[in-house]
Amino acid sequence: MKRIVLLLAGLVLIGCADVPQQAQQFLDSYTSEFQKLYYASAKAEWHSNIYIVEGDNSAEEATKAANEALANFTGSKENIETARELLKSKDQLTPIQIKQLEAVLYAAANNPQTVPDLVKARIAAEAEQNKNLFDLIFKFTANPFPPTKLTIF
Repeated sequence: MKRIVLLLAGLVLIGCADVPQQAQQFLDSYTSEFQKLYYASAKAEWHSNIYIVEGDNSAEEATKAANEALANFTGSKENIETARELLKSKDQLTPIQIKQLEAVLYAAANNPQTVPDLVKARIAAEAEQNKNLFDLIFKFTANPFPPTKLTIF
């Protein structure tokens, strides 16, 4: 996150000189951080789907924390402002850079930090729904055929 803020400050100081290079630096930095946070989120989601212990909500809390970190990054005002600023010079960017910057904005629209309480509430609701779903599936599949007395003819 600090790298993104520093990059944004660098974009302002440098101005419009070499926009494709600035865009690539931003995208590389964004991608690196996004991959780390997305991986942590996916691992936490997987763990909460398979670690089902009645009364233990540690997996659910870890999932919420990982998803909130990802949401805070993707929806950050700095990322939105940088992507928008770079897209003002579309004519100097490559088609793939334009698509990547638009994808940054699309991801930000899912987690806008302009309404952080709403995003946090949505993440908590999703974690609760996921816990309830997999808890129910676990209860039904844990012992689908209870033991019965076997009669041999």
